[in-house]
Amino acid sequence: MFKAHSVEIDWGGRPLKLETGKIARQADGAVIATYGETIVLATVVAAKSAKDGIDFLPLTVDYQEKTYAAGRGVARISQKRQAIFLILSVKLRKNFFSHYNFAADFNSRNIFSVW
Repeated sequence: MFKAHSVEIDWGGRPLKLETGKIARQADGAVIATYGETIVLATVVAAKSAKDGIDFLPLTVDYQEKTYAAGRGVARISQKRQAIFLILSVKLRKNFFSHYNFAADFNSRNIFSVW
């Protein structure tokens, strides 16, 4: 019923593997990105219809880097996390049509890292 797709390219001397269709099937889109020994899950959910009276893109961006994925202790908000959030938010907004005003949620989770 569901088809899993996988693409692998060489990027910066290491393999970058993008996989979809295996997990997070309730999301409108989900990708597992593996680069070296780091694995990130990115999901997107969008509303099926727009709310009346909205003339902007209601985009929610959530990025979480769990330190347990790197073998560290408790997670904390850092300048790095804030910078990644800002970059994701700005870059994602540019990819939507100017008249697209459906609510969209983008979530990114660092699943595994080796530091």
